[in-house]
Amino acid sequence: MNDRIKTILMMLALVAIGFLAGFATHRTVVASKIKRVAALKSAEGFEAQLMNRINLDEAQKMQVKPIIEKYADKISRASQEARQLRKMMVDSMHSEMKPFLNSEQIEQLDNFSRRFRTYKKGQSHLHTGKRDATGTTEQ
Repeated sequence: MNDRIKTILMMLALVAIGFLAGFATHRTVVASKIKRVAALKSAEGFEAQLMNRINLDEAQKMQVKPIIEKYADKISRASQEARQLRKMMVDSMHSEMKPFLNSEQIEQLDNFSRRFRTYKKGQSHLHTGKRDATGTTEQ
């Protein structure tokens, strides 16, 4: 093998390694951000993140902790109520849509909703099937 081919192969290998390293890094960063946002749903997570974000000293922590705790619980409850309301609205929308859909479309709508709810409950995947060229999920 001549030197030119070796150089080209070496460059391609470096590009591939860089791509894989970038992909892995991006995935790790995104997963970390998702966990941080998900932690905000609980009162404890909200409290911890807020206190870490504003860098309180020990005296300040003692002063503001009761205030943060009071509102963290309220914010957590409001978030839960908003999720429940959103679910009810989506269910109502589906009920109103279904009379205008054919059986295949109803099945697709139900599958989408089921996958979305499964994903929201902490599953690591959004869909179980592969998508074809038109974006339709194959089961």
